[in-house]
Amino acid sequence: MSSLDALRTEAKRSGALIIQITGKISGSGEDVDVASDKTIVGVGSNGELEGIGLNLRRSSNIIIRNLKIHHVLASSGNGDGIHMDESHNVWIDHCELWADSPAVNSNKDKYDGLIDATHESSDITISWTYLHDHWKGMLVGSSDSDDSDRRITFHHNHINNVNSRLPSYRGGNGHVFNNYFENVPTSGVNSRVAACLRVEGNHFYKVNNPITTLDSPAGGTDRIDNLFEATTGTQASGADCVWTAPYEYPLDSSAAVKAIVVTHAGVGKTDPLENLP
Repeated sequence: MSSLDALRTEAKRSGALIIQITGKISGSGEDVDVASDKTIVGVGSNGELEGIGLNLRRSSNIIIRNLKIHHVLASSGNGDGIHMDESHNVWIDHCELWADSPAVNSNKDKYDGLIDATHESSDITISWTYLHDHWKGMLVGSSDSDDSDRRITFHHNHINNVNSRLPSYRGGNGHVFNNYFENVPTSGVNSRVAACLRVEGNHFYKVNNPITTLDSPAGGTDRIDNLFEATTGTQASGADCVWTAPYEYPLDSSAAVKAIVVTHAGVGKTDPLENLP
């Protein structure tokens, strides 16, 4: 499909459905509500949402794959490219999200988050996704009191020229592994409010405060085999903690991450209908 009206209708329909976006759909501040049991994929390299965010509220069993989402204004709906509120079992894979470079857009509040998860959202994976040219990356927890026992995995994502929140993570446990971060001026992985994040096998290049605790009571990190190149600020902040992933996962060495992620993360790098659960 390639129309906003059709996307709205199908995304909120009850029952399981695979929605294929075949072209560019433009809007001016609309959210699309996504009901449970939906798979939304872009076809080839052409699936694109401009000025349109996806809103997952009390939804579960959602896949968003091979889709470009960009320039979603903060004044529209939830203001995020993808917003999750009390949502569970979500997989975001091989997507691309962006707006304007902070060097061009001086108003950090013109856009909100690229991918935000709030209010007990959990069991989420964000993988092989390209996040770039934005002020606010990924906020987990809407406030310091939103610190539920959540579980989110971030792996093999390429993050370039995003100012902060990569992620900014409150409460619960998270796994940040095999991501490539570059050109981050304020903060990378920010563990807050008693969160424990396993930060493993990542490559940080020209990142300020690559692993830190800012703006809240400190969280903790379990840091393993991370590569720091031309970084500044903190590489370890807050408490040490230990968290073991309850799943098996293929782990690349930090030295290999840049080449793997730059080559394979983003739109058009996979068959979006392959290996669906």
